[in-house]
This record gives sequence, C-alpha cells and structure tokens, in this order.
Amino acid sequence: MKVLYILMSLVWMVEGRGGQQSQKHGGYPRSACPPSDDDPQPQQRIDTSDVLTRFRQEMAKTTSRAEKFDAYLVPGSDAHQSSILAERDKRIQYLSGFTGNKAMAILTQDKAAIWVDPYDAEQADEEVSCDWAIYTNSKNDVSIPLWIQMNLRARSRIGVDASLISQSQWEILSKRVTLVPVRNNLVDLIWANRPQYENYKATPLAPPLGLMQWSSKIARVREALRNESCDMLLVTALDEICWVLNLRGKETEYLPVIRAYLVITDKVIYLYTNISKIGDVANGVLKADNCYSATCVRLIPYENVWGDLKTMSSQIWKKVWFPSDAPFLPGGSHAIYDIIQADKISKVSPIALMKAAKNEDERMGMSNAHVRDAVAFCDFMAYLGNQMKAGEEWDEHKAAMTLDDFRRQQPMSEGISFKTVVAFGAHSALPHYRTNNITSLKINSSSVLLIDSGGQYTDGTTDLTRTFHLGKPTDEQINVYTRVLMGLIDLASATFPDSFTLQEADVLARGPLWDAGMDYGHPTGHGVGCYLSVEEGPLMISQDDHPKHKFKDGYFVTDGPGYYEEDQYGIRLENVLEVVPHPKNDTVRKLLTFRSATLVPFEPKLIDRKLLSPKQISWLNAYNTRIREEVGTELKKQMRMKGFYWMMEKAQVIPDARCSATNLYCSHLSFLVTSISVLALICR
Repeated sequence: MKVLYILMSLVWMVEGRGGQQSQKHGGYPRSACPPSDDDPQPQQRIDTSDVLTRFRQEMAKTTSRAEKFDAYLVPGSDAHQSSILAERDKRIQYLSGFTGNKAMAILTQDKAAIWVDPYDAEQADEEVSCDWAIYTNSKNDVSIPLWIQMNLRARSRIGVDASLISQSQWEILSKRVTLVPVRNNLVDLIWANRPQYENYKATPLAPPLGLMQWSSKIARVREALRNESCDMLLVTALDEICWVLNLRGKETEYLPVIRAYLVITDKVIYLYTNISKIGDVANGVLKADNCYSATCVRLIPYENVWGDLKTMSSQIWKKVWFPSDAPFLPGGSHAIYDIIQADKISKVSPIALMKAAKNEDERMGMSNAHVRDAVAFCDFMAYLGNQMKAGEEWDEHKAAMTLDDFRRQQPMSEGISFKTVVAFGAHSALPHYRTNNITSLKINSSSVLLIDSGGQYTDGTTDLTRTFHLGKPTDEQINVYTRVLMGLIDLASATFPDSFTLQEADVLARGPLWDAGMDYGHPTGHGVGCYLSVEEGPLMISQDDHPKHKFKDGYFVTDGPGYYEEDQYGIRLENVLEVVPHPKNDTVRKLLTFRSATLVPFEPKLIDRKLLSPKQISWLNAYNTRIREEVGTELKKQMRMKGFYWMMEKAQVIPDARCSATNLYCSHLSFLVTSISVLALICR
C-alpha cells in the first residue's frame, strides 16, 4: 500500500525503544552501524557524510551573519506541502538518502536525526548512513520537541524554511520549541547540480472530463466565499488548482499538475505560475490575454505571489480564506500564512470537497479508465504466468517495470499513478515496501505475491491491490486471504444512510479479521482523484480521530483491508468504490451503497468459500459476472486473448456454501456456468 495519510504527528510523545544510534533516548535500532563482516552495510545505503559536512559549514556561516539558531529543521515537502515531490524538491533524500514519503529531519553541528512513518523505519535503516539516528512518528517514540529538549540547551532556536512547513505543523511545534524562519534554504545553498523542474506545456482537459466549464467551478467557489463573508480564497494545493481550472501538467512523475498558486476573489482570478508552461491552447481556454474581467484568468509570474499577497492583503482584502489541514491536505505553509496581513479564517478549501464528489462526466471517465486498467493488469498476469511456466526468471523489480509497460500500452494512458509495488514473500509483510532493483526478490511458487499499483489516464485514476500465490498456499494463508476478502466485500456491499461517516465504515472492513483476532495498522481507504491525485483529500476511511466526513453520491474511495505476518507474508486487497444511490431509495432517509470501479478478479485458490456467507458469495458472483462481461469485452476488443483466458479462469462462479468441495454436481455446475460465459463472450 502506498503511504496512507503520513502527515507527521508532531506532538509530545513518550520515550521509545532503544537503538545503536540512540539507545539512551529511544529510536529505531540501527543495523550495521558500524558495518562488519558479520553485519555488512546494506547495498542501498547512501554515504551522505560529505553532504552533511558541507551543510554544517553553511549552517555555521548562516548563523554567524543572520538571525542565530542552534539546529535546522528540514520538512519533507515542497512549498505546496505536496506528498508527491518533483526531483528538485527531494531535499530529505539529498541530505540523507531516504527515498520514502513525508519524512522530517533535524540537524545540529554534531547530530542528525530523521523521523519517518513506523512502516518506513526498516527502509530508512537500509538507506540512511550511520551518521543519522532514526525515529518514527509513533506514540511510542521520541518526538521532535522531546529530541530537541534532550539534545539542545534550554531556549534553543530552530531554523526552518517556513515555506516548506504547513501552518498546522508550525503551530504544533511552536508550542514546544522556538522556530526561526530562515530566508535562504540551507539545503538548496549546498545542493550542487540540483535538478530543474520539468519542462512541459500545460494542457486543458479534453472531454469527457472537460465538459464542465472551469467558469462554472469558479462560480461555485465564489458562492462559498460569499457564504463565509470572505474577500479572497488562497489555493495552494496543486491538484485543487488543476481541478478548478480544468488544467493538467507534468510537474511530477505521478501527479499531472502544474506548480502554481491561485487567488480567487469575486472580481478577479490570479494564477501565479511559470507562464512559459501555459501553452497557447491552455492560454486560450483561460482567456488569459487582455484579461480584465471576473471570467478570465490573469497569469502572473510564480515568484510574484509573495509581494502581491502582502500588498493586497494589507490594502484590499479584509478577510481571507486560508486552507487548513485535513487527511491528505496539509494546508498552506506558514510563510504564506504569515505574509497575509488581513483577517484569516483557517478552513479546508471548498474546492477539496467539490472535487471529491465527481460529476457525471468524471464518473463515466473513472469507470472507463478502470476497465482499461483491468485489461492491462489481466494481460500482464497472464504474461507473467506463461513466462514463469516456460522457465523464465522473474524478480519484483522486473515484474513492476513490465506491469508499468502494460499500462502504458492502454489507450489514453498517461503512465502510472504511484510507484508500482511488487512484493514477494517476506517483502509482502511490509505494508509500505517499495520495490527497487537492489533488494528485489526472485518470484517463485513458494509464497504469496502482492501487487499494489495504479494508472493515470486522461479520463481517470486507478488504484488496485491484489495478492496471488503461484504455487500451493498454506491453510493459514487461505484463511487470512479469505478474511481479508470478506472485509473488502462487507464494506463494498454495504447499504447505509447519507449520514453515515467514513470513520464508521472502517469497522466493516475489519470485522472478519477481528473475529479471528487479527487486524492491520493502516487506514482502510482514502479518496481517489479523477486524472489527479491517487490519494485525494480530505476523505479517509480510518479509525483515527479526524474530521467525520459523511459519504456523498459521487465520492470515489478505496477499500483496502490487509493482514501482515512479520517476516513471513502479507495479504492485502484493494478496490476503488464509487458511492451511488441505493436502487431501493424510497425510505424516509436517503440510502447509499457502493459500485466497484475496480474490475480485477481475486485469486480463487486462496478463497475458502466455506467461510463466506451467502450474501458475500452473491456479491462475489455478481462482481465476477461484471468482470467477465465488461473487462472480457474490452480484452477481446484489444485482441488480448491470453489476458482474456486468464481473467475467465480467475473470475469463476463461486458455488453456494452449501456445496461441499467434493460435490460433483456443484463442481460441474460452476464449470458449466463459467464455460457458458466464456463461449458467449467469444461468440460475440
């Protein structure tokens, strides 16, 4: 699973377990620190000692000529608090070698510490040199404020680039430590050969997604502004800017956005961006030339936003809507917040919830994109199986790269929506494992194979997880897989009133695992964008204490329960679900249910149908029927018959639970129904 909701928890935490770099004061135990013959250094560990030396030299110069500070904080985000970063903004990776998401680091003249998600600690240990102490943002480990208290003198000052830290993080940290904004980012000052931002031309959305005019979306935003008695909305989240203006770009590898700030008032729209990246077509759609009205977009150089916000917020605007944080929405930076002179209300951007509820064109696009995505996945799995039967050697990295290629072959493909995870055996037990060519395991028939992947298409975004076994699974693996599947089905088949919250839904996916004394440590699901972010805020299905958003018609959310047996195997299944009205909606309260957008079959050999209820079997058979009809038709259309036969083998009719495994009537009936489906599709 991708990193789900890793917004750093910067609160006071208790002391945690000891480690070699930080045994006295908690922290993750470091391996091979120092390395030895018995404990060699991991292959992917990066020596950043030279980088740290140059950083500390720059830090000494900065503190001697400017406002003094005792340590320097490095957030793992960009100026828009994005979770997916351009290469130019990967400062944590440059300093430490850590390639994961949403880390945070702090450096002094003799210490370096990094905070990562608990699931990323093992990866950090493998990648980060022994110069670093590693901590996790869990309640059982040392927090940043506590680390500062233990390692620095009282009333120490912590320097930070205020444009890289969200206002909510600033407020949390400021309660415990003294933060000092530093004008010039110290990492940038020492980063030789720092990558440039991508060179591209932004493009307007094509139908079906572009059928709703951007001016109509702006009108809805202006209505929200009036309701809050605000003069201006500041939009800092890149996906929100692209959604409301019907634009897409190529600023990062996985997220089709442009780098910009957007200012919306009742009279004007200002887009602060690299104007050279707004192509002629997009320029025309935005009516940017000679723009002097409320229904056009005025293009202004990106760097002008700071001076303009300071001037206009002190002279023109009286009340400004500043974006606050929520799941997958870190909100605006402290630097932006601090520069606005007018009164501010901090509230989740109105665009976030508008974007979450897809319109009819977006819903159709998402549905079509998932069918093509299923074609790519089924065809890849058929290819992988045939290659391995022929004696070809495959490893995780090769499989991930090949699956990416299959997706890119699909019509309307714009690549992948996040880095593909192929995890075999013990690696599948790591919920946040990242496939790479150094730790890549050989794939064979001895254990489970977990694949977490997704695609970007010009009509939608996909997110899919499946677990397979290419040999004979154990009884334990079958039991666990079936319970994970039962949880997925229980959520996907739910009927609920429109007052039902995402937080309340979490228990449905966990119930079958809880019955067996099992659980998983990550959220069950998240929102999904439409040709935008694969993890879209502010929606999250989780037990955590976060804003209790209610389900709405048009939401797309993931349903991804799992179970992980440490150092052995992990099983996770994930579908994207569309919230739709229930067909029998004549009650006093409006009822909703789900329609699965994901259409990829599950692994029959891992399903113990004796554990399934009649309702669960009915859902699974209806699901497999949709797969055979919708995906089967597209596979035939694309002449991908190997993928077609693989899909038909997996999307079998599941016999009723009353049929025993040895009942020939049931077996023959299942075979007959599936065979008729195959023949019907082939003969079309």
